[in-house]
Amino acid sequence: MGSAVIHEEFNSANADITIQSCDNVRFCLHRKNLEVTTGGLPGKTSDMIDGVLYLPEPAKVLELLFLFTYPQRSPTHLHDLDCDSLLDISEAAEKYKVFFAISVSVSGLRSFTSTEPLKTLRHALKYDHLDLADEAAPNALFCNPTLVVTGLSDTYIVPWLLYQSLAYKKIFEKAESTLKAFQNTFTYCKVEQRGICVTCRTVIAAWIWQLKQLSTTEALLFELEKFEQYPNSNLELARDFCEGSCNTHRRCIYAAEISEHCKVGLQKSQKFSEYLLDHRVEDGSG
Repeated sequence: MGSAVIHEEFNSANADITIQSCDNVRFCLHRKNLEVTTGGLPGKTSDMIDGVLYLPEPAKVLELLFLFTYPQRSPTHLHDLDCDSLLDISEAAEKYKVFFAISVSVSGLRSFTSTEPLKTLRHALKYDHLDLADEAAPNALFCNPTLVVTGLSDTYIVPWLLYQSLAYKKIFEKAESTLKAFQNTFTYCKVEQRGICVTCRTVIAAWIWQLKQLSTTEALLFELEKFEQYPNSNLELARDFCEGSCNTHRRCIYAAEISEHCKVGLQKSQKFSEYLLDHRVEDGSG
């Protein structure tokens, strides 16, 4: 282990506690600040070695975390951090109960709920941030359920698995029932009769199947838009539309309707926090 260095910003001459990171950077801090702004620091005197408290986090995490223990230096946002760095800060804030850091880091994680739904959802459920979970949940419907629930408390495992299954089904339910309800016609679709030809029915059924193979909600929304505009750009079957207006416009006249049903199904998904509350009520009444 190399010799420790003093952090250039946390080097007060009147500091009364020293904390060292796992990569040998020492932070000279004030015990009173830690006691007021955190619920987990400075810890017990018995945890110190030669007057130094050793923590397992690296300096890049601790230097941001300790800013929150000095009100005049506390960041109001962490927008310049990537998701993994923000999660590291948030984990440390939860561990040491640095209250303001928890609030700011969770706020920052909201910007990653669409691009990193699995990471943000797992963190939200691990620490009971249900508002964050509600934002991440719709984007995590296509995530591997095992990856979501591994390591979570029993409070969330069964509710999430049930919620994911029901919400996922809800996305396609109306689209599939609408497609099934169309009247069968032979060579071309007939709007006035809500009739659909064999070719278009096959194209749309194949397209819905393809949507179910996607791995992210973001990809789903992209494909819904693409199908509305030009379905044969991603489906071999769409090269041969029916002999009526679908063939003329190179898109099925029902494409927009079916696509909209999927969008609405996604938008109307129940909030996970509401589903969780309902689930708990049912469990308590049995």
